[in-house]
Amino acid sequence: EARLLARFNHPNVVQVYSIGDHEGQPYIEMELVTGGQLDRMILEGQPIDEVQALKIAVGVAEGLHSAQGVGLIHRDVKPGNIMHAELLDFGTAAAAAQGEQAGIVGTPYYVAPEVVRKQPVDFRADIYSLGASLFHLIALRPPFQGADRREVVRARLQHAAPSLTEIAPHVQPTTAHVVARMLEADPD
Repeated sequence: EARLLARFNHPNVVQVYSIGDHEGQPYIEMELVTGGQLDRMILEGQPIDEVQALKIAVGVAEGLHSAQGVGLIHRDVKPGNIMHAELLDFGTAAAAAQGEQAGIVGTPYYVAPEVVRKQPVDFRADIYSLGASLFHLIALRPPFQGADRREVVRARLQHAAPSLTEIAPHVQPTTAHVVARMLEADPD
């Protein structure tokens, strides 16, 4: 899996050059990318123009599509793993492929329902997580909220995602529709 990650190359995915272990310390050697991660922009309350958010999402979707083509599922798509339109940290993909997944892999605000339910996961889980990230980027809040991880996950399992236009009325209906489709609880 590490070799697959190191061989995988796409302009919208940060390049991993090598993964290994040096004197008992695991390491990842990867492309240096400068600039802000999207989660920092959200925390700072920096609104992102809808068109720019969509450009970022399209770039990430292209990277995810290419990764899926070689058998990689990211499993932790979130604003903190997106820098500009480049996707970072395929580490959970490697661990999951090697069977090292000990629990739910992903971040509660963005994790797909099928992951929470411990059902089979494919690229659609990444699309769901990208939709939740896009929602957060545009609305400056995640689609599901709660006091702790359990409440966030429970909200996701018990309720449909809110309409993006409810939180961000300025959003184009087409954008809201695409995000709603990405956030469907049923991957089919």
